[in-house]
Amino acid sequence: METSPTAAPLQAPVSLVLPSTLHFYSLTSGLNPNWRQPSWMPTPTLVETPSLSLEQRLEEMMSCKIAETMSNKSNRQQSMVLEEDPFSLEVMAVPLPRDFKQPKIEKYNGSSDFVDHLRSFVDLMRLQATPDAIMCRAFLPTLRRKARDWVATLPPKSIRTFDEFFKSFATHFASSKRVKKTAINLMQLAQGKDELLKYFIARFNRATLRIKDLQMSAVVTAMMSGTQSRPFKMSLSKNPPGTMHKLLKRGEKYVDAKEAYLITKSMKDRSKPESNKMKTWDEPEP
Repeated sequence: METSPTAAPLQAPVSLVLPSTLHFYSLTSGLNPNWRQPSWMPTPTLVETPSLSLEQRLEEMMSCKIAETMSNKSNRQQSMVLEEDPFSLEVMAVPLPRDFKQPKIEKYNGSSDFVDHLRSFVDLMRLQATPDAIMCRAFLPTLRRKARDWVATLPPKSIRTFDEFFKSFATHFASSKRVKKTAINLMQLAQGKDELLKYFIARFNRATLRIKDLQMSAVVTAMMSGTQSRPFKMSLSKNPPGTMHKLLKRGEKYVDAKEAYLITKSMKDRSKPESNKMKTWDEPEP
């Protein structure tokens, strides 16, 4: 009986790497015993590489891709911070004084009057004799929201002095500056129908404090136009006071007894518990 020829033993699987020319010929030499290495080809060096499954290779490729993406993102963010800095290299090079204290003031958000914020900042900086470059850098932490977003729109390395920074800041937020009050605004004040003279005088006085270079004659005219107290108005007309202090003192004299009682009663009612706000028999009628 004929026996089937014995099958040749299987060779170990060959691990293929990238099919470079040198590697290709090194593989075919084992398959073709008649193949001879060309003289121009260097003798290949066999390197044992572990056999990786397709899934392992894909995981390795994905890990490399993720690492590369994260590295590029980090580099872009770092480059953005450095390139978008609005201050010049000279401003950034000035070292921070050891005894420097960051001013603790309310942060400016771009909606209120920027002049008040700027004055508060400059006053605190002058107390410390802060260098100009440090003032530029210390001003940034006092901004927030719209004001902080505005800084990001400045050209990189464009600010060399605090004066340049201030001018750009003032130009951009000029619309938020408080409108100056004049004597005309004072003339528009009027005592309400149920407003006590004492309260109107206090409101009138607060309005005068917001007006610069106000002439006393304009103050007297505005008070005469706004008050509803005829005796007070006649007194101002006959003998106009020369100072604001005298005008206020004059007004106190024309707060009549009825008005004084209402003011005192109102103050007492605010200090009493709700259960005690009962009218007593000896209180006069308003």
